Amino acid sequence: MTAPRVRGISPVMDQQPGGIIMWISGSLLTIAIVSVPFIRWMLQQETRQREQEALMEEVDNEIGVM
Repeated sequence: MTAPRVRGISPVMDQQPGGIIMWISGSLLTIAIVSVPFIRWMLQQETRQREQEALMEEVDNEIGVM
């Protein structure tokens, strides 16, 4: 509180931008960490879907459905 002020900014005005910067960087880190398992899960789902579609196409070809 007794430190000299830089450009006349109050301690509260100084803390607010710092808090926003930390909040954004923390949120980005959380998003990055959560994205990895989510993307892996989505790729597994896509692979399963393609396998199911290929199996259904084989069955359709065997019974002569077009």
